[in-house]
Amino acid sequence: MSLSGESARGMAWTAAGKIAVRGLQFAIGIVLARLLTPADFGLVGVVAAFIAVSETFVDCGFSLALMRKLDRTDEDASTVFWFSLAAAAACYLVLFAAAPAIAAFFGMPELAAITRVVSVGLVFGAMASVPQALLRVNHRFAAQSAVLFASVAVSALVGVALAWSGLGAWALVWQGLVWHAVNLALLAAVTRWRPRLAFSRASFRTFFSFGWRHLCSSVVNTVCCQVYTFVTGRFFGAAATGAFSRAAAWAVVGPQFVHETMINVNYPLLAERQDRPRELLRAYERLSALSLLLLVPALALLAAFAEPVVRTVLGEQWLVCAPYLRILAAGAAFEPAQCLFQNLLYVRGRTDTVLVLEAVEKPVVLALVFAAIPFGLGWLCAAKSAATIFMAAVNYVAARCKCRIREGAKE
Repeated sequence: MSLSGESARGMAWTAAGKIAVRGLQFAIGIVLARLLTPADFGLVGVVAAFIAVSETFVDCGFSLALMRKLDRTDEDASTVFWFSLAAAAACYLVLFAAAPAIAAFFGMPELAAITRVVSVGLVFGAMASVPQALLRVNHRFAAQSAVLFASVAVSALVGVALAWSGLGAWALVWQGLVWHAVNLALLAAVTRWRPRLAFSRASFRTFFSFGWRHLCSSVVNTVCCQVYTFVTGRFFGAAATGAFSRAAAWAVVGPQFVHETMINVNYPLLAERQDRPRELLRAYERLSALSLLLLVPALALLAAFAEPVVRTVLGEQWLVCAPYLRILAAGAAFEPAQCLFQNLLYVRGRTDTVLVLEAVEKPVVLALVFAAIPFGLGWLCAAKSAATIFMAAVNYVAARCKCRIREGAKE
């Protein structure tokens, strides 16, 4: 099957699954927002920021390297599995020990226990990374969608039941752990893959040569993405963090759906054409243009009607997040483009370029963040939107340069 045909088929399956999952998550999010408070979401949001940073150390780019390797073996997959599991265990121990300090830093005593429980999800996530990668490289898009939907459905039932029982933020904690456990069990059942008691030093060196730059760039990128949550929790409190997190979550519903659909399908497909830079760039430019065509009108409508939408769907207690939603929607439209062109560099194996870009972009992002803090949360949201647009433009320029697109250039 041609690249365009296989990509279209995969995107159709993935889009169908994402629509179902996002629809379910949207409905469950509304129910939980009406049962819980902004402070409940803020507590879990702060911990989630630390988990996001830890996940970059757990993966180290090895799953991407495994998918990119055209002659991958079962020994390669087992090596990635055992490394990820060991890294997850180490990260869990660090977070477990640091939990009291995290709680003290943010002035939220509840964070200590929540951090120690939520961190268990790192181990489940590490064990699921290889089966997930194998589904993607084998183009089993329908199976991916089914696993994701079932995991969300089961965990949603648990979360709503616990929130209804009055457990507050702990309903979100246990919902997340149940999602990880169900996702792992279903992936193991669908792929029927089991790790061998083997660890190849040669495979590790191969993956590490790709992954260490990815790790460095991912850590920098993730910290900068989560700095908004860190800053909000430290300077504005749990309730403000919850309002910001809900506004940010609503702003990126569409962009996340678009870029996950495009990248999940096209990374393994385009990795097979990694030696054809002009073809790759044209494909990614089309995907980026399509994402903007879909998102700009939708997010403009969301920004225009933010207040009545929030009041009707979430309730009066969440109206505080409506102004933030308007501001964040402006930058959210460019998130898929930013991710797509960075993804193109990964397909080309240019993790060195991604690392250089992080060194160029992130000082600008941090400067915008810390300049906005004295002026309040609204300005922090504006800094986030401006940073997203800036990074999308830089990634596009770098992708064009590294694909060496010139008049008369050869593949």
